[in-house]
Amino acid sequence: MIKGIKKIAIMFVVMVLVTACSSNSKPDGESKTIDLAKLHTEIKEAYGEDYIPSMELQL
Repeated sequence: MIKGIKKIAIMFVVMVLVTACSSNSKPDGESKTIDLAKLHTEIKEAYGEDYIPSMELQL
């Protein structure tokens, strides 16, 4: 029983450390800008012309 609790605790600590270390957010709060036209083209290439997004893409 104790070994199971230790394993869960270790897994939790590892998950917290991995999450904290893999953060890609910038410290000053800036967001990354992307080209929506390029994104739309890449989506069409990946999913084909018949792809219908759940939201309208505004360019």
